[in-house]
Amino acid sequence: MTGRKKNHRRSSFSSLVGDRALKSGWLLLTLSLLTAWGCGESPQPESSQTAALQPQNHSQGQSREIWAAARGLEFLPSDWDRIQQLDPDNEVGFWPSKEHAESTVRNIIGTEFARMVLEKEALNRGLGETERGRDLAEGARRAAGTQWAEVIGIGQQFSLTEEELRSEYEERDEWYNQPREIWLQHIFFVLGDIPQEASDAKRVKAEEVAALVREDPARFAEFAAEHSEAISHSPDETIVFRDPAKVLPEVREPLWNAERGDVIGPIESSVGLHIFKVLNYRDRTFPYNEVRGFLAERLLTEHVDQQAEDLMAEAEERFGLILAPIVDEVTPETVIVSGSETVTGADLHQWGMLDLSIPSRPTLHRARMRTAQRQSTILALAREQGWVDNLGYQRAQEVAERSALVEALWHRRSDELLGELTDQTLRELYEANIEEHTHPLAMQVRDLRLSPRSLVASGETRAMMELQNRALALRARWEQGESLADLIREVSPDKDPDALIWLFPRDRDQYWFGPVADLATGEVSQPMPRQDQSISLFEVVRIETDVPQPFEEVVGEMKREITTQRLDAAKDQWMQEFAEEIEWSIPEEFIAQFVMAPAPLSVSGN
Repeated sequence: MTGRKKNHRRSSFSSLVGDRALKSGWLLLTLSLLTAWGCGESPQPESSQTAALQPQNHSQGQSREIWAAARGLEFLPSDWDRIQQLDPDNEVGFWPSKEHAESTVRNIIGTEFARMVLEKEALNRGLGETERGRDLAEGARRAAGTQWAEVIGIGQQFSLTEEELRSEYEERDEWYNQPREIWLQHIFFVLGDIPQEASDAKRVKAEEVAALVREDPARFAEFAAEHSEAISHSPDETIVFRDPAKVLPEVREPLWNAERGDVIGPIESSVGLHIFKVLNYRDRTFPYNEVRGFLAERLLTEHVDQQAEDLMAEAEERFGLILAPIVDEVTPETVIVSGSETVTGADLHQWGMLDLSIPSRPTLHRARMRTAQRQSTILALAREQGWVDNLGYQRAQEVAERSALVEALWHRRSDELLGELTDQTLRELYEANIEEHTHPLAMQVRDLRLSPRSLVASGETRAMMELQNRALALRARWEQGESLADLIREVSPDKDPDALIWLFPRDRDQYWFGPVADLATGEVSQPMPRQDQSISLFEVVRIETDVPQPFEEVVGEMKREITTQRLDAAKDQWMQEFAEEIEWSIPEEFIAQFVMAPAPLSVSGN
């Protein structure tokens, strides 16, 4: 038997500092307790919200067996039972020694005990009564209420017999009996629209390279670096193919019939010549018994999601909620929900769902907007069904609110640290570390960009190769005397061909533009793949070196980085000091149950 299945020596603050994603995961783990609290008629909790949030007074009417004490609070056996119910993943496991077992138990207790102390500190500082505290608590209550209503309220209406579950497994055969996954390396020669003589020369070259690879397969990456014309991956990169339908038809059968170590090719396709080395493959066939639990969980999630979508479709008629069209950029004034409830972008910011003070991806804005609309709809359902009066629903919100108070505590400390950063201090730091804010190379370029969106239907791999061929053909026309500006007008009529962008190919966050750094003014790059799956040809218009970013451009990011660093250091220091203050008195017999018994001695005789 092994020890812990999961590492509980993760940072104790992961469940304490209010990280939104981790907190949501922790709330999921409360569902077993929520079920135990009941889904029908239950006694009502205390009417006072503040009273419900007060730390337990362990000195009244409870056992005086104390396992840990610090800062005026005590950790009792009942607290251990509570956290085991709230988080079943906190199992201790079995360890080869008393020291290992005791260390694990202390870590679990210390994490929960620290959270209790932080909650008390947040309450003592009155954070529940501050605007920030109320906003975060409201966001947490909405998220927890929605989650309870979906999983317990809607989820309990869903059931499957064993026969129905097996039937679903058989109907979803493509999920569990998939083609093997293949890992390989690739050498590619572009054909495209080139003269016949050049095509024939490449075919001869490909045969020669394939022969070299077969003689010494271990040097595949070396041969690829020397000869391959692929731009979508590096010579030593491992490519993974999972779906034969998205692979060029000419190479599909040879690849899926190959064995480990096989060298295949050259194979001529519609886009060029290919040589492959198969590194490994993985079968993806999963028996029913192995995926039964996963399938049941997935079907429940699908049921809840579909119910939520149906409810949102009738939200105005049934609940009086008007859900606004989804937009790419949410501002504080953006109306997300109106009618019987109003939710704006400012609410999302205040609830901690979307930070509007920093730039974010449009996909994030759309997702958060949709989440807020789903919350409003599900919470309206909870009120309609009377779930809001259920003790389990209310306790879920109370637990979330307690975590939000801890988050508010660290928000307060973050604001204090931010207030300590004067403009003079930031400017001094900027000047002292000017090299960190300097672009060693800045290039102003004209950008001809090709997008694969119209080609994706034929498969991503094929689409990228076709796009590469098109980019190479356009570059050949530039070499023959056509201007890149005219080519941009042809490819993108709505784009201003004289619009220039800055590239910083020596910066860490633009390393993929590295080859552009070797160009001179007036030269055009080879096709350059971009992160959004498009391909660009860059014409260099202007080159500058050692260009500092203006202070005004970096001061916001400097504030965030410094505040985050100092806040992390403050959290670590708090936890270290708190851990040193804890007085432990965990019974030895409790620890002993997690220690593996020694293996019996085997005695053999002649």
